[in-house]
Amino acid sequence: AYQRSGPLLASGDQSGGIQLWEPARSKQPLVAKQGPFAITKLAWSPDDKRLAVADEQGNVACFELQSA
Repeated sequence: AYQRSGPLLASGDQSGGIQLWEPARSKQPLVAKQGPFAITKLAWSPDDKRLAVADEQGNVACFELQSA
């Protein structure tokens, strides 16, 4: 899922991995987290500052981007 107005791409996978990428700058993820269940849905907030992540067990987590 790409941000609406930013350069970031969020991805999730069947092993529970969540990655945050900036494809225009690097082929490596900026951030990677590992969860216990397959990721089924990713959605950015309208202001592109938070990312909601859902897994196959029905859990939902919200991550807030921190300025560097």
